[in-house]
Amino acid sequence: MSDKIEFHVMDPHEEQEDWAIQFFPGISLKCLRILINGHDFINIVNDTEQEKCGVKYGYGHPQIGYVTYDLKDSQGEDGCTERELMPFCCIGCGDQGCCTFRGKWHEEDGYVVWHGFSSNALDDYGLEFRFEKEDYYRKIDRIEEMAG
Repeated sequence: MSDKIEFHVMDPHEEQEDWAIQFFPGISLKCLRILINGHDFINIVNDTEQEKCGVKYGYGHPQIGYVTYDLKDSQGEDGCTERELMPFCCIGCGDQGCCTFRGKWHEEDGYVVWHGFSSNALDDYGLEFRFEKEDYYRKIDRIEEMAG
């Protein structure tokens, strides 16, 4: 059974994300909201944190150009078959690298598998998602076209 993934373009100013309001006032930004099985991935992660350690940490929705690079091309020039996944940005400054939440992904038997999530809050979130490979890449290509 596979999970369903959706990518939505969003304006972080409309969502009242502090990093966008503070550092990019009046500048049009296109950010990525990742929905897995109909739920915002940030909320899935926050619910897991609340359940496992009693605290929800803050994450922001990253700018599209930064995150889509991480979401594709598992067979890179270096021959690596597993890639790092940084799906969020820092809620304070908007920098993707500043956010401690990370995962891994690879391709396996017609699927793209996200797994191995960790952060400063938790060593193992116990989350794994399997997306149909063709659908996954088609949706990423579409969001990149929309982002222009």
